[in-house]
Amino acid sequence: VCVVQNTHDLGTRIISELFARHAHVEEIKSSVTTFKNGEQKPVIETSVRGKDIVLVSTMESSVDTEVLRLVFYIDALRRSGAARINVVLPYYYYERQDKTTDSRESISASLLGKMYELAGMSHLTTVHLHNNAIEGFMSVPVDKIGTKKLFWDYLKGYLESQGETLNPEEWVICSPDEGAVKEGRTFAKKVGTGNAAFSKY
Repeated sequence: VCVVQNTHDLGTRIISELFARHAHVEEIKSSVTTFKNGEQKPVIETSVRGKDIVLVSTMESSVDTEVLRLVFYIDALRRSGAARINVVLPYYYYERQDKTTDSRESISASLLGKMYELAGMSHLTTVHLHNNAIEGFMSVPVDKIGTKKLFWDYLKGYLESQGETLNPEEWVICSPDEGAVKEGRTFAKKVGTGNAAFSKY
């Protein structure tokens, strides 16, 4: 297994370096050339033939720039003979555009999944999808990393560092809209708090 080191984006580089260090795997160097007209060209600088690749993408600049850069990276790795391309996408770009609210709209989340697959993605790991139905937009395996327990443990640790105790009975888990009510209720039940929900007008 190898991790692609993207020197263009700071966040991507940090996550890639941490992954390589903790997993004890090789880092593959790469670079991105950006031309005056805005076009970009990622280049894989080390042989990846026959290797399983981990490719991390974070949102350092505009969403559209990052989407195209990711597609170009996947394509470059496929053309370089990589055996498998495992994409790590902490934020799934355009994930809120997972359905139409009007008859003349694009389902952008679905389109991007198909683009990644067409470019050569073998597997996707992401964090807390806006809608789990997005997983069905792709035929490759998708792993979703939950964040609720991580948040709860952090909050508990922070309060304890301030000399306070987290009493679940004094807290309420609020869902931001009707679509998140079920998830909010399940989490509140798990940690023993009350639950509420906002309603959009």
